[in-house]
Amino acid sequence: MSEPDNAGLIGLDWGTSSLRGYLFDKRGQVIDRIDTGHGIQTVEHREFRAVFEADFARWLAREPGLPVIACGMIGSQQGWREARYAECPASLKSLGQGLTRIDDLAGRPFAIVPGLKISAIDQHPDVMRGEETQILGLGATDRSTPSIYVLPGSHSKWVRTTGDEVREFRSFLTGEMYSAIARHTIVGRLFPTDEPGFDPSAFADGIERIRQSPDALTAHLFSIRAQGLLGIRSPAALPSYLSGLLIGSELVAAFRWFAPVEPVTLVGSALLMQRYRLAFELFGQSSVLAPADSAAIGLLSLAREAGLIPT
Repeated sequence: MSEPDNAGLIGLDWGTSSLRGYLFDKRGQVIDRIDTGHGIQTVEHREFRAVFEADFARWLAREPGLPVIACGMIGSQQGWREARYAECPASLKSLGQGLTRIDDLAGRPFAIVPGLKISAIDQHPDVMRGEETQILGLGATDRSTPSIYVLPGSHSKWVRTTGDEVREFRSFLTGEMYSAIARHTIVGRLFPTDEPGFDPSAFADGIERIRQSPDALTAHLFSIRAQGLLGIRSPAALPSYLSGLLIGSELVAAFRWFAPVEPVTLVGSALLMQRYRLAFELFGQSSVLAPADSAAIGLLSLAREAGLIPT
């Protein structure tokens, strides 16, 4: 760990369930990191300043006036202060010039990155908050090549960019639907109490079933219960089969909208990457993994665009 004597900026990726901080030096290099479980849903009575100052006390003790830039759900209606949604297409420059300042609340220079929206009713209205910073970070070194990024999660995002401009995106409720079915429906009552390991064969079966009849998702979902009751599939394999159905349904729709030709770039956790890479292979689509710390790169790029740190 480096001492923050030459620190120039704090970047925060502050989501619903986690808070990740990056300490940059004046040249823009990450010299320290802090990860906490203090996502916005854990902060009581909206005491965001107290949580921030406690979690990053080690940095602030040495450099109390460091400017801060944050992305994610901290800028939502449930966050510190709501940051606007910028209309797509949106560039690094437009987002950097549209930061929401909360210096008065934070007691220091503190900016929140806008989210993105598609508001036209004939263009499939959609929103994102936090992922735009990761995507802009990944595109910061290439200003011309069109790319498609996939960010799996509770609300999986598919994003088309050209360089540092987000052109369009679509969100899928894949992860949240999996959780809801597994925990709160009669289908999930047959699942093991503890989350079982990943079953690639059952997952592939779910992918193939939804590929054969993508318009019958709800029927396939109830069939999970029948397979368990009739002993066709073991309880331990049912969650992976469900995952295959839901991810497969997402890919069927996303391929229709985005029609990728080049490899898509996957951004996210190792566990989800394993499942999505396998799903892409089963669909005959190539994919690559994004480098780590894309959010940090995006936060730094936006801070420079906004003049929070020298370029």
